[in-house]
Amino acid sequence: MKSVILAIILLTSLVTPMAFAHYPHTEEECPTTEELGRNPKCLIEQRLSGKEVKFVDMYFSEGVNVGGNSGDSVEIPNKMEVEPGDGTAILVAVMANSGAFGLTGLRGWLSLPTGFQAAGRPLGEPAFDTYDLGILPGAVFLFEFPVEVSENTRVGMYKATLHVEYFKARDLGLDWRDFEVEFLLPGKAVFNVSIDDPIIPTITRSPLTVSIYNSGTALASSVEATISTPITATVALDQQVPEASESPIMIIGGDGYTKIDTIKPGKKADIKITLLASEEAVNTAFQLPVSISYIDPNGVLKQIQRFVSVYVQGTIGLRVYDLGITYIANEPNISGYLLNEGTNLALFTTVELVNNQDVVKAIGGPQYLGDLTANSPLPFNIPVRFAPGTSAGNYPVTIKASYKDDLRVPFEFETDGTVPYTPLVIEKQETPSMYSNIGILAGVGTAGAFGYYFVRRRKNKMSTLAKKGEGEIDSDGDIDFLS
Repeated sequence: MKSVILAIILLTSLVTPMAFAHYPHTEEECPTTEELGRNPKCLIEQRLSGKEVKFVDMYFSEGVNVGGNSGDSVEIPNKMEVEPGDGTAILVAVMANSGAFGLTGLRGWLSLPTGFQAAGRPLGEPAFDTYDLGILPGAVFLFEFPVEVSENTRVGMYKATLHVEYFKARDLGLDWRDFEVEFLLPGKAVFNVSIDDPIIPTITRSPLTVSIYNSGTALASSVEATISTPITATVALDQQVPEASESPIMIIGGDGYTKIDTIKPGKKADIKITLLASEEAVNTAFQLPVSISYIDPNGVLKQIQRFVSVYVQGTIGLRVYDLGITYIANEPNISGYLLNEGTNLALFTTVELVNNQDVVKAIGGPQYLGDLTANSPLPFNIPVRFAPGTSAGNYPVTIKASYKDDLRVPFEFETDGTVPYTPLVIEKQETPSMYSNIGILAGVGTAGAFGYYFVRRRKNKMSTLAKKGEGEIDSDGDIDFLS
């Protein structure tokens, strides 16, 4: 009985065709399976219409370098921004095995449009790559085509032809397939940042504008920017880095964050901030980090960082006080004190009077005072001349001081004031007359004559005594005479 049933099953299998096999109804019609087809024309048709290889995507990337080399064949590289004139770039073709059998020996040729050239190959030849690893059913594989991007290209979509050859497992025949593919030359969003005034004063609220400029060829969307304050830290002698101290520069009225919609190529976006620098930051340059995130044309989130530099300059604030009139050698001088109330040295300081042509005029040019230190007043005296007949009173004057800061930038400062003026009166002494001079001379002559007579008479007496000494003289009498 069992032998009869087995015989029936074998007979049925010979009579009934296979369910998946399609028998041609005419001689021109090819079967769906290569095993049943013997016509060479049918073999080509079967291989061209094979569904084992699928095209997924094509884009520019840095590549993963797995074709024919070591690497993770499952890794899908990230898209990258490429713009006209970038030179050699990697154009990646993402493929998949959608068949029921594994694939091996894959090779790809990419025929490029105008403006693109296969790197390292003669002009006009297609770019070429191989994939030597086995591809399991459902797995993804890549072709990486080195391409030269010329300056004659433009940002946008391009069409190309991809030809793929491969072998199927359990099949000795070579299969191939052609694809009409598209790829995007996305361009690049290239960001530069600048600040409108890189020099800010200390202890002063300084409104500034930071500009983010897209100098690239691609649109940047969903742009977000954050401007941060610099953090300073000092390395100790034991080489241990302590925690960063509070920044000497602060952002006033916000946290430095700004959300921007889009920045087109060749356009910019301005961010308004207000900085306040402490005295610790005087005469120091700082770099403010500008963090930028955006969506590139490939839909990829990018994050970059740029810097803007600011220089904190000390202040120089001049003030004139104690204006008055001082006479030097009977000539009037406008005197006073010049005080620097800032934090920085005022270099090459001079002071002068702005002439009041109606009343007072300076004599000579500006007076050089030298370098004016902060909180150290310097006295000055400006020789002046008042108009003849000027009466006593208070008169307005204008004092101008000129100086340079530590960057050798010249500045001028003027201040108005009043000085009390009183004309100087000099009392004249009477000159002696000619007759009084003659009387004085006569008196002096008379006194001289008497003196001469007395001296002459005494000499004569001394001479007489000397002669008597030659004879006998009474000693007592001599002593009395001499006494």
